Amino acid sequence: MSFLFRSIIFFLLSIPLPHAREWIEEHPEFNRAFLPYLGEQMRHLESFGQSLVFHDTTTRLANLILKHTDTCDTAQEHYPVKLINTLSHESLAEMIGSVRSVVSTQMQKLKEDGIVISKRRHMAVENLEKLMKKCDLFHQT
Repeated sequence: MSFLFRSIIFFLLSIPLPHAREWIEEHPEFNRAFLPYLGEQMRHLESFGQSLVFHDTTTRLANLILKHTDTCDTAQEHYPVKLINTLSHESLAEMIGSVRSVVSTQMQKLKEDGIVISKRRHMAVENLEKLMKKCDLFHQT
């Protein structure tokens, strides 16, 4: 997202609602881009809130890993994890609403269970089916 776009979002969220409505009406091209983005962010926040309430840390961590796992790359022995594979446990904890020590413990457990391989900021999924079970995907209706 560009600096200008972020500045406009901050500006809009900082002004009285009547002025924001007026600005959106005067700039329909911005409205077409901003409102879908805002809706997506609200859905993401709602989903995150539900996850915090209904899922334990292990499930949230497993969901995060699965979300970033490249399941199409079957040429390799393991499924590579993209985007989050180089993040620290501290960063992963922030993403799932936890703390580093808990994420470190859960990552160690996932490694011991043969679900993930994690070495020096490199992560891959060793057993996709077990990871999906940790995500509780087989029990959802």
